[in-house]
Parts: sequence; C-alpha cells; structure tokens
Amino acid sequence: MIHTQTDVLLLPRDELALALTAEVVGRELDWAESYSSALATLEDGLRQHIALVESDDGIFAKVELTRPTVLRQINHLRREHIDLLHEVRELQRLVTTATRAFQPRRVPGPFDLPEAESRACVPDFGALRDRAERLLALLERHEEAEHLIVMESVTTDIGAGD
Repeated sequence: MIHTQTDVLLLPRDELALALTAEVVGRELDWAESYSSALATLEDGLRQHIALVESDDGIFAKVELTRPTVLRQINHLRREHIDLLHEVRELQRLVTTATRAFQPRRVPGPFDLPEAESRACVPDFGALRDRAERLLALLERHEEAEHLIVMESVTTDIGAGD
C-alpha cells in the first residue's frame, strides 16, 4: 500500500488554517497559543509523513528510480522535507516569542527585586499569519509534486515498443 501525505497531514493542515482565521485583536495570547498548538500538530504530522514516504514501502520506493529525472525530483522532494520542517520550527520560535509579549506579569512581592525592563516589541501577527499561509501553500504544492511523480512513474511507458 502506498501511503500518502494526506493520511497524516490533512487534519494538521486544516487545524493550522483554522487557527489562522481566528480573530487576533484583543485575543492575542489565545491566538498565539492556538497557532502554536497547530504548528506542533503540523510538525508531528510532517515528521510522520516523511517517515512514511521515505520508508522502504513508501511512495519514494514505489517509483521508477532508474530514470535520472525522477531521481532528481525525488531528491528535490527530500530536500523540501527538510526545508518544511525548518520553516515549521522557525514559525514555532517566532510564535513563542510573540506569546511572551502577552504573558501576564507577576505581581512582585514586598521582598522581590524589580524585574529587568523588557524590550519585547509587539509582534506582527499579520506577518506570522502570512508566513503560515505561505507554508500551507508550500505543503500543498509539495503534496501535488509527490502525487505527480507517482502518477508519472506509473503511467510512463519506457518499454522497447509494444
């Protein structure tokens, strides 16, 4: 059986897309936590996807690797896996920073030293949303490329003439 990206990425992608549609103004901390949770779920799904497609019975093992163009495409898709994981982790880092800006401050006790002045700026939630939307578009294109390579491998006749 050929496993597809849809198996493990469909729900995480939908969860992130839903998190991105939520209202931010006045709910910054809730939005950032929802966004962060969706990114964590997407990272798990992406790791599962990579394990499935690159396994011995995954879709990369099912295609005809004797053709140089197919081999180049497979290698490109493998590099994209690394890039996609890197982008998810970078978005997680950025949203964690954004979340800190909206954490409630602890009320100091009578014997506490004053906290150091924080220079945290207000995060650009629009930029975070745009970057995640680009990530979702990249995932969609990546999925299409994987499906195309499988279909091309199955439908291309490289015989000596029938």
